Parts: sequence; structure tokens; C-alpha cells
Amino acid sequence: MKRFGWVLCLALAGCGGPEVIVARGTGAQQAIEKKSLAIVFNGKTSTGWSKHQRGTGLEKPVITEEEKQATALRCKDLGTSMANNLRPMTRQQLAPYLATSDQEFRNALTVEINRISADTDGSADIVATIYYGARGNEKPGWSRIIHIQASRFSTGESVSRELADATLAQLKASALIQ
Repeated sequence: MKRFGWVLCLALAGCGGPEVIVARGTGAQQAIEKKSLAIVFNGKTSTGWSKHQRGTGLEKPVITEEEKQATALRCKDLGTSMANNLRPMTRQQLAPYLATSDQEFRNALTVEINRISADTDGSADIVATIYYGARGNEKPGWSRIIHIQASRFSTGESVSRELADATLAQLKASALIQ
């Protein structure tokens, strides 16, 4: 019974929302001041596909041309929707910290969607990196890589909301914002 409880606990632990894969920082960061932040969205995104099928695991699943087109369309739909929804959602959550003009900002938060990979069953994996640093610094002082697993029922809007919420949660956890 104990063994079953641990397996169930571990299985349920993987069912949560976004997870932070890598956290990097250069020590204590100074909190972000109000009206000092600019948000930059980087558009470099790669896409991919995967297919799972039952078998011995030795042979690679064969993907049909229709499945390739469907996964490419799913990646494109997610990417387009995220491009439309992520910017206003992130700006809304960080509104008190945003600079009102380009001359006022002293810090930059860069949001980069690194990879969108769809499966033939409609699910998708999204990997994003968020960087924070002072204006003009080549190396950011703080970064997080966030991995979001979307079900086949997830929309680009729901994935954008998860990513915006995860970004806000990481900034709060690092005491960069209140």
C-alpha cells in the first residue's frame, strides 16, 4: 500500500501547471522599481512534432503527411494566439512596474518563446525563457526557463495565461516584485 501511495503521489506531482526547468541568477537582485520596466517579446520560435504509439519502443513511430500538417497547424495556431494574447496579459499583470516612455525604463524583462512542439494527439509542449536585467547590460542578471504542457483542449489564450501567470509567480518568488 505504501508503494502505491508513493507512485500515486509522484504521478500527481507531474500533473501540475507550468514548471521551472532551470533557474539562473547572479546572487541577490534588487527589486524592480515602479515605472522602470520595459517588456521585450522576442519572436524567435522553433517548432517540432512528436508521435507516441504503442509498441516495443525500439521502432520509431511513422508519421503520415496529414499528421505532419496537423501538428504544424497546431504549432502555428498556438504561436499566433500566444503572439496576440501574451503581450497584453503580461503588460496587464506588470502594469505598475512599466515605464511610460522609452526614456524612463531602466530595466528590461525579455520573454522568449523558444520552442512549440505538438504531438499528433493534439497536446503540445511550450518552452519559454524569461530574462531580467538592467538596461544596457549584455548579460541578464536573472533568468528562468519555463516549460508548459498543454492538453489537446488547451487554446493559445489559455497557454498565454499560464505563461503570464508563471512569469509573475517567478518574479514574485525571486522578490523582484511584490
